[in-house]
Amino acid sequence: GDLGWWRAATRVSLEHAEHCGNVCGKVAHLLEQWGRLSDTTSSIRFADPTLYRDIESFEELHSGVKPGGAAPELLDLKHRIGATAALQSVEERLPGPPPPP
Repeated sequence: GDLGWWRAATRVSLEHAEHCGNVCGKVAHLLEQWGRLSDTTSSIRFADPTLYRDIESFEELHSGVKPGGAAPELLDLKHRIGATAALQSVEERLPGPPPPP
């Protein structure tokens, strides 16, 4: 009885901790990639104005508050598939090395 309940609670807690760790890792990687892109933006302005406009458009499109991006929703186990998909979608659009596993 009680032992089964504790095992189930522990399993869910571990799953939640793993999910939160994964989300935090992905967000940290995205912020690092965005920082690198942002650091080079000013030098790109003169070297390739078209690319600069593309970067500005990307920044405008993906900055700010978006539905589905709130921390409680990203960290909720019920939304883990959607959260992972949303973060992966942005990762695929940012240049640079892939996120660590």
